[in-house]
Amino acid sequence: MLSFSFSLITLKINLTYFNIITHNVLYKKITSINQFSISVLLIIFLAVSSSILAQSNKEEVKKTFFPNGKLESVGTYFNGKKNGYYREYYSSGQLWKEWFFVDGKEENLSYWYFEDGTKSMEWNYVHGLLQGVSKWYYGTGELWSDIN
Repeated sequence: MLSFSFSLITLKINLTYFNIITHNVLYKKITSINQFSISVLLIIFLAVSSSILAQSNKEEVKKTFFPNGKLESVGTYFNGKKNGYYREYYSSGQLWKEWFFVDGKEENLSYWYFEDGTKSMEWNYVHGLLQGVSKWYYGTGELWSDIN
């Protein structure tokens, strides 16, 4: 009877040891899988974030064209907003308007031209609002009116 009882104790100890080892192996596998998954997710997150950041801080020049193929407008955009010079043209290709933008708002002097290239108007903008003297010209280039 003693040997049977000793065998049961040995069997119980062996089963407990087996369960501990099995548990540790499974834990290590699950942990390594989770660490791998977290690493992959982190890499994907960083790649997507840097791509979005690169796109959001993007400067580009946009152009539009008339049906005849001539340039209609050209301007620099930063983060989707006009930023820098923006020009519009007559269908003949002659410059019509010229503005300067900062963060999507008109800034400084803007010029409008008659189709022959003579200055038509001159307006001053500050943070997108007309300020200061605005000037209008005759087709001959003579000053027609200036209003503050």
